Amino acid sequence: MKMKISKQIDNILINVTPARNKIGDIVAFVELQFIDEQDNLFIIGRGYTIRVKTFKNLPTFTVNAPAFKSGFKYKASFIIEDKSLWMDLSKSILEEFSNQTGGVKPEDFITEDINPDDIPL
Repeated sequence: MKMKISKQIDNILINVTPARNKIGDIVAFVELQFIDEQDNLFIIGRGYTIRVKTFKNLPTFTVNAPAFKSGFKYKASFIIEDKSLWMDLSKSILEEFSNQTGGVKPEDFITEDINPDDIPL
């Protein structure tokens, strides 16, 4: 079923909240606020995260959409199908994160696991 709406997305406000401490691979939480052509807020998307992932031994930040657990995996619950829009949005989210954190880098969050037995006493 289709439903006609009379709203047009004019702007997206990006609210980034850095995590106080890294939670697993999560370093920040993101909320998106969709604003119409009359400057009215009409959709809020919460649950986006910024995570540190390692690809080919290179740590990098990734932006992840909200997700819900389905069996043993997670499924995205808010998908932006326009890949160009998603890339622009991700870039803006990471820029805001950088502005708020003073430009921290992904490698700043990588810690090596230390085996307590390896500590000389």
